[in-house]
Amino acid sequence: MEILRVTNLTVKNEKTILKNISFNLKLGKVLGIIGESGSGKTTLSKILLGLYDEKQLAVTGNIIFNGINLLNLKNKEKNLLLGKELTLIPQNPMTAFNPNIKIKKQIIDTIKINSNNKKSEILKEINKFLKIVKLEETEKILNSYPFELSGGQLQRIMFALCLILNSKVIIMDEITSAIDIENRENIIFLIKKLENNNSSIIFITHDFRTLKKIADKVIIMKNGELIETISFQNNDNFKKEYTRKLIQASLLR
Repeated sequence: MEILRVTNLTVKNEKTILKNISFNLKLGKVLGIIGESGSGKTTLSKILLGLYDEKQLAVTGNIIFNGINLLNLKNKEKNLLLGKELTLIPQNPMTAFNPNIKIKKQIIDTIKINSNNKKSEILKEINKFLKIVKLEETEKILNSYPFELSGGQLQRIMFALCLILNSKVIIMDEITSAIDIENRENIIFLIKKLENNNSSIIFITHDFRTLKKIADKVIIMKNGELIETISFQNNDNFKKEYTRKLIQASLLR
């Protein structure tokens, strides 16, 4: 089942930033996006999430999420989807939390927006899912401020929230860029948990090794254009010389 389809997505200001981007994402699948810095990967993620200034950027094409064209929605309608149906896990998880509010209140407030459950029921669910993502000492974590926790712990909290909210599409932007091999394996474990929950993932990265372990297909971007779509089931038979060089550079990191 298709959950997201993007067709002819073009973004302009004084120049063209993205040009005729088209791809689709199926339920429970992982789509990788790889490209050098400045290729348009992060801009694409912001457009998908509606996180852009309509006065600054002209956006045309279609972004069909669950049968709804997101580009036709008003801001209020978009906000009902963001954070639950459509979620971002950023490169720096600290930016996703208010540093002045304890983790417990932030998680409860997020869940209460989308749930009629009592606070006691929500707390029980939070503890359950924090343990699923391998976070122990949940009481200590919940009573901490974000700056008292590591980036890895904050990432796991965000994964737990996605599981609780049953997020449909989760965009992950360079979340393995600054972590070691052990934590990279933990990210792969967490992504598999989300896949089992029927979440669909857009994984933006320079990290080809991780992509090869998790992605069903990968789109290659260059200068704001989608130049190739690859599948690892095709024995790495890449058509474009740029794709081969990009992947070789990634493997040297």
